[in-house]
Amino acid sequence: QLGDEGLAAIAKAPCLHRLRHLMVERNEIGFEGIGALTQSRTLGSLRSLQLGSNRLSVDAAEALASFASRVGVTFLDLKRTGLEDEAVARIVDKGALKKLKTLDLSNNRITDQSLEHLAASEDFGTMNQLIARAYDVRGEGVRALLESPHVEHIESLMLRKTRVAPEAWEQMVDHRKLGAVTRFHAFKYLVHRQGGSWN
Repeated sequence: QLGDEGLAAIAKAPCLHRLRHLMVERNEIGFEGIGALTQSRTLGSLRSLQLGSNRLSVDAAEALASFASRVGVTFLDLKRTGLEDEAVARIVDKGALKKLKTLDLSNNRITDQSLEHLAASEDFGTMNQLIARAYDVRGEGVRALLESPHVEHIESLMLRKTRVAPEAWEQMVDHRKLGAVTRFHAFKYLVHRQGGSWN
């Protein structure tokens, strides 16, 4: 495992000043490693950052958001990092979405509250792809997403393996603002009002 020390070494390596893609999934990276990354003076060319399956605290998520905004990260993969709604709120509030084209929040402990926070941000309009697989989608979060003036820029909305309430599904398939979407994955299963499911 790379661990915090390994990521810190990468962050300090002068020879990596042109590095554009960094994938460090499943490497037991925590707050110290993220701290070293966000303080790096050599990774200013980084555009794609994949941190999936590492445990990120709220503070780590906030520091990461500031770094992503500063260097201009356009692809941010945070799947399976244990994020909850508070962490997503800090990511949005710290400006991480300003230059992002793709954000992956799949398999985290987020709720519709995170969708609402994303939808309310002006920076949401810069994104082309939102990936939020494997969590419960209820009416309020989907409504906020669809009513956002910025959702028209989303070309790929990936909600696969996500539990979609019937009323939320109806809003998604009928809403005119989804006209720009060319990839729409939300077909794993719908949730019946009484708790059953359709495959």
